[in-house]
Amino acid sequence: MTKIKLDAMVAPLGLVDYNWTNTAESKQYIMAIMDKHASVRKKYGYLDRPVFDRKIKEFSYKVILSGKSGSGKTSTVAKLAGHEVQRLYRETPGIEQTTIFWPCRLIGSKEPVVFKLKFCDAGEGCMTRFNHILPVSLFQH
Repeated sequence: MTKIKLDAMVAPLGLVDYNWTNTAESKQYIMAIMDKHASVRKKYGYLDRPVFDRKIKEFSYKVILSGKSGSGKTSTVAKLAGHEVQRLYRETPGIEQTTIFWPCRLIGSKEPVVFKLKFCDAGEGCMTRFNHILPVSLFQH
C-alpha cells in the first residue's frame, strides 16, 4: 500500500477535485463501477473489484458504523453505495459489509485514484452480542 503525505496536498476545499467527474477522462472510471443494465453502482462482494483500463492507485479504508437502532447507519451506507434505501425498517442482524469503490482525482494531481471503502454496519443488537468488536476496531498502531 502506498503512503502519501496528505498535509502537503490539502487545499482550502479539501483533497478531491469535484469537477473531475464531469470530464471525459473520468467516464471510463465511472463506467467501470456502474451496472450497465440498471444505471446504478455495481454491488461488489468481499473479493470483487472493478476492472480499470490501466493501473490506478488504490487507497483502502475500513469504516465501522455502530450505534443505536434506527439511527440510519444502513440507510447511509446504501445511499453512498448508490443502492435503494429501504423504507421498511429492519434491524441489521449482525454485521453487514459493503464495499464501495470511489474513483476521483486529488487536487494537484494529474492521475486518478480510487478509494476502496469497506463499510461494516453493526446494529445495536450485534454490538451487545459481540461487544469485543468495537474496542478492537479502535486500536491504533
